[in-house]
Parts: sequence; structure tokens; C-alpha cells
Amino acid sequence: MARGSFFARMMKSGALAAALLAGAAVPGYAQDAPKLTLSGAATMTTDNMFRSISNTSQNPAVQPEFDLTYGMFFAYIWGSNTEYGEGIEIDYGGGITPKWGPVTFTFAAYYYTYPGETSNPNIDYLEVKGGASWTTGQWTLSIGDWWSPDNF
Repeated sequence: MARGSFFARMMKSGALAAALLAGAAVPGYAQDAPKLTLSGAATMTTDNMFRSISNTSQNPAVQPEFDLTYGMFFAYIWGSNTEYGEGIEIDYGGGITPKWGPVTFTFAAYYYTYPGETSNPNIDYLEVKGGASWTTGQWTLSIGDWWSPDNF
């Protein structure tokens, strides 16, 4: 079956429209619906450090970031000046943060890129994260793991 054929049949039968109307008619639905949020920030720092390694030879860095969230889903793009490639690093990421009682889980993927890098063309890499945090009052206990299938 073609990928679009399911949705085409749903639209023709009116079932998709009926489901959307039924969902919107549920009391409290509009108040509980997740909101799409776009935010941005820029940081100026004295050094671009990543896991205790300077990426700018201990020189200043400017780092813009844009974040998109929708309920428990998130995506972002982040950049910084660096010594690699054309002097720029651009990172992309996305994930999910489901909650179970006082515990928030994080499952995400991040892709680090260095456009124009010719001396080491394999420097771009993927990293995944799994973690959980438990919050009570003013205290938070977190555990997480970062893993990359091919870091350099």
C-alpha cells in the first residue's frame, strides 16, 4: 500500500475530519493541548569548551541557539565559532521528554557538524542520550548516558 493512500482514503471518507472534530469537542481539550513554542538565545563566552577541550584555542565564542518544543517533544539548532572547518560548528538535536510521576525521562539524538572541514572530513558525528531525573522539592537527582557509534 502506498504511504499516502491511507491518508487519502481517510480524507475521502471524512473519518480524519470527524476524528479531529471529536478530539476538539472533548471538554478541556483546548486547555490541555500542548503548545508549539519557538525560542532563541545567544551566548557570548570567553571560550568554547566541550567536555574540557577548548574548541577555540581559549578565545571568545558567540553561540546562537533556536529551540522548538511541542509538549514532550523538542528540537534545536545551535552554533558556535570554532577552530575547525570554516570556523563554525552547527549542531542539530531532537528528542522526547516523557514524564512518569516525579521522574522525567530524556531520549534524544544530537548531530555535531563542522561545515567545510577538509583536513578531517569524518569529524561530523551522531550522539544519542538516555537519561532520567527525579525531582522532589528543591532537589533533583539525575542520571544519563551519552553514546556515539562513531566519534572521530
